[in-house]
Amino acid sequence: MALPLTLNPMYTPTNRLTPLSSALNQAFRTMLEAEEGGASPAYNIVQQDDHHYRISLAVPGYADSELSVTTQHDALVVSGTHEEGDAKDEAHYLHKGFSKRSFETSFRLGEHVKVHSAELKNGVLHIQLERLIPESAKPQSIPIVSTDAPTAAKKRN
Repeated sequence: MALPLTLNPMYTPTNRLTPLSSALNQAFRTMLEAEEGGASPAYNIVQQDDHHYRISLAVPGYADSELSVTTQHDALVVSGTHEEGDAKDEAHYLHKGFSKRSFETSFRLGEHVKVHSAELKNGVLHIQLERLIPESAKPQSIPIVSTDAPTAAKKRN
């Protein structure tokens, strides 16, 4: 089988395998997360204004006692714990779309970002963040002093 001739130096026959390779990597990653229970909940990051942000994580079925929000150096770590032998849930599911398993996910915090609060409401964990820029890091206006002003006054006389 003859390979097509192309003058594009970025195109090689192996480039055709890249989408397949990416799909296989994603499939294996998904399978490993399902086995290990490492799948993270879906989340949104919203910029409310220039200095305020909100991270919202979908955690249906979790109680506030099963969730943990901590900061470690420049990272925000959110984790949820779930005991496998939960006696409360004895229902026979025909379809179970809400996956309740232990997880841990982290977000890298930018410089001068502080976590203000965390609130669990209607199965969504809302984490409020604020970027506090210290005065020393803010742009400062430097007054310009003219040393030529006295000589200009002398020339007028």
